[in-house]
Amino acid sequence: MHRSNAIALGGALATAISFGPARMGFGLFLPQFREEFTISTQQASFIASAGFAGFFMALILASLLVARCRSA
Repeated sequence: MHRSNAIALGGALATAISFGPARMGFGLFLPQFREEFTISTQQASFIASAGFAGFFMALILASLLVARCRSA
């Protein structure tokens, strides 16, 4: 296996293991969160969107770091 494929596979597995259960857990427990913390629909949407935005920014940062380390 090429080194780049191993890195990509490792990143994909890390994402699936860490982000997947958290996303599903948020969705499953959202009704209880909304009731307990009086979260509106808009606030719940912002929380979910913030998670995706953070994930997207981390992907961009990771690609920049890989490009920088590759050229070094």
